[in-house]
Parts: sequence; structure tokens; C-alpha cells
Amino acid sequence: MIDSRSQSNAEMESTKNNFTNEENSRMKMMYKVDDVPPIFQCIFLGFQHYLTMFGGTIGLPFILQEALCVGSNLEATTYLISTIFFVAGIATFLQTTFGIRLPIVQGGTHTFLAPTFAILSVEKFSCDNTSKTFSLK
Repeated sequence: MIDSRSQSNAEMESTKNNFTNEENSRMKMMYKVDDVPPIFQCIFLGFQHYLTMFGGTIGLPFILQEALCVGSNLEATTYLISTIFFVAGIATFLQTTFGIRLPIVQGGTHTFLAPTFAILSVEKFSCDNTSKTFSLK
């Protein structure tokens, strides 16, 4: 009985080692953390990240413009859009340089829309249609 147990344990170890070797040969890492991909691949992946983050980032100012009393003021809407892209760029630069150093985009989040609308719906912050709307001057 002892021989059969030791034999089955040996077979299990052998199978485990074979599986691990096969798995390792199939799943080799292309790049490690300190590796730099070729420039054409960096440009392509950077453009892909830009397209991915563009819709979500530009959507936030359009969602919030009425609650912020901007209305149809194109100058103020442009200011909101440029601000969110500028801050997203700074946050992405800091995160990829000093942070986790992964190719990620730090942008605006839709998580805080509900609290933002709740705060802006308070009488003190409500828009008065007779008064001036948001202005940069």
C-alpha cells in the first residue's frame, strides 16, 4: 500500500510538472515591466487608448453643462471640455511616470454624477433663468 501511494504521488508530481512546463511554454510574456515595445506599436496602442477614453471623457461636460448653468454657451462648454482633457492628461502622465507605470488613461468618472446632480439641485445652487448664466469674464 505504501508503494502504491508513493507511486501515485510521484505520478501526480510528474503530471503537475509537465502541465506547468506546457503552460509556461504557451504563456510566455511578450514584454516585462521595464521593456519598451517598438515605437510603431507604442503609437498604435497610444491612439487606441485615446479613442477609448475620448467618449467617456468628453461626455461628462455635456452631461453636466445644464446643471452647471452653462446652457448653450459654447465658450463655457469649450472651457469645460478643455479642462477635463488637460487634467486627464496630467493625471495620466503622473500615473504612467511615477505611479504603476502601466499604459492606462486617467480620466473623468461617471461615478460622481449622481452626487453632483444632488448637490447642484439644492436651492442655493439652482440656476435662475432670469439671471446671467456662467461666464468666463
